[in-house]
Amino acid sequence: MKKLLLLLTMLFICAFSYAQEGYKIGLMEVGGFVQAGAYPNDHGNKSVEANSPLVAPMFNLDQAYLWAKKDAATDKEGFDWGFGADIFFGADQWYYASTGADYYDLNNNTEKYYGDSKWFRHDDHSMGVYGFSIPQAYLEGSYNGWKLKVGHYLSPVGYESILAPESDFYTLSYFSLSLPTVLTGVQLDKKLGDVDLFLGLSNGLQTGPENPFNDYFFTFGFSAPLYEDVSLNYGFIGGRYKSEDDKYRGIREDAGGDIFHYVHNLYLVYTPVEKLRLTTEAHYAYDMYNSNYRDDTGLPMGLSGVENSAYGLTQYGVYSFNDKFSVAGRAEWEQTGANVNYIGTENIYSLTANLTYKPCKYFFVRPEVRYSWATYEAFNDGESKKQFNAGIEFTAMF
Repeated sequence: MKKLLLLLTMLFICAFSYAQEGYKIGLMEVGGFVQAGAYPNDHGNKSVEANSPLVAPMFNLDQAYLWAKKDAATDKEGFDWGFGADIFFGADQWYYASTGADYYDLNNNTEKYYGDSKWFRHDDHSMGVYGFSIPQAYLEGSYNGWKLKVGHYLSPVGYESILAPESDFYTLSYFSLSLPTVLTGVQLDKKLGDVDLFLGLSNGLQTGPENPFNDYFFTFGFSAPLYEDVSLNYGFIGGRYKSEDDKYRGIREDAGGDIFHYVHNLYLVYTPVEKLRLTTEAHYAYDMYNSNYRDDTGLPMGLSGVENSAYGLTQYGVYSFNDKFSVAGRAEWEQTGANVNYIGTENIYSLTANLTYKPCKYFFVRPEVRYSWATYEAFNDGESKKQFNAGIEFTAMF
C-alpha cells in the first residue's frame, strides 16, 4: 500500500509539474525532485540498501530533495550575492553524507561525529535505511565576473552527477562512487573567454564544518570547447587526510598515519551526429600512506610508505529519439587495488543500458539493466565474480 501511494504521489507531481521546474519566490528560486525505484540483482543480495552497483535494494525512496538558491550574477559589472541551501531524505543518504571527520573514541567507547551528524546527516538507524542530510549550505559573492563560494557544497570534480535529474543512469559508475560528493571550504570560479575555471580549498573529503584532523584538499579544473561540438573537461582533487585506522584509535598525540591522496579526472563530450551525445572519461587515483607510529627503535610501524593507484576508462552514449524517448549505454573498465610496491592488480568491468520515457517534461520512467564482472570476488558479499542487475526508477521534478 505504501509503495502504491508513493507511485500515485509521483504521478500527481508529474501532472502538477507540467507548469515548470522551480519557482520564483522573491529573489530566490525553490524546487526539488523525488526519485524512487528498485534495482535487484541475480544473487538476491540486499546487504546495502542504497542505489549501489554492487548490491541493490528492493523498492525504495532513493532521493527526496528540496533546494533553494539565489545565484550571484557573473555577467554584469559590480558586486552581487547569492546562496544555496538544500535538504535531502532517502536511502541514498551516503552519497550526500558528511563522514570524513568521524572516528571511534576508545576511551569512552562511543562514536564521535564532531557535529557532522547533527547538521549534515542523520544516522542513528531509527529509520532503517533512510536518513537526512544537508548536501549544500553556502554563501557566494561575485564581482566583475569572479565568483567566490564559501560553505558546504557539491564537489565539482567528475562527469556523473549524484542528483537524479542530472544523471543519464539509475546507478553510478564504479569510479564515480569513489569520488567525494560533498566538500566544505571555499571555491573560486571565473570565466575566461569560453573557458570556465574553478579553484578550491576544502577541509577534507566528505566533511562538514569540523576539521579535527587538520585535513586539507585542493580542487582545480576547467571546461573548454575544442571544436563546435566537442568540449574538454578536467578536474583535480588532492591533499592529505587521516587514515581510517587512526580515526578509530581516537585522537592521541602519538597517533598518526597520513594518507596523501589525489585524483585526476578528464572527460571529453562530443556530438558526432544529431541527437547522439558521447562522453569518454579517464581517471587516475593515487594514495600514499605514511605512518606516524614508531617501534622501540624509532622506525615507522605498519604500512608506512605504501603506495596504491587505480585508473580506468568509462564510455557513455545517449541517443534521443525525441523529447519523450531516449536510450543510454555505459561501458566501464576499472583497475583497482594496485599496490605500487608489491601487490598485483585487480580489474572490474561493467555494461549498462537503459530506456528513458518522459510522459511529461518533468517526470520520467527509466528501466535499466547492468552486467558486471571482475577478476576477483567483488559481488554477493565476496562470493561471486559476476553480477546481473535489472531495475526501474521513477523521477519527478517540481
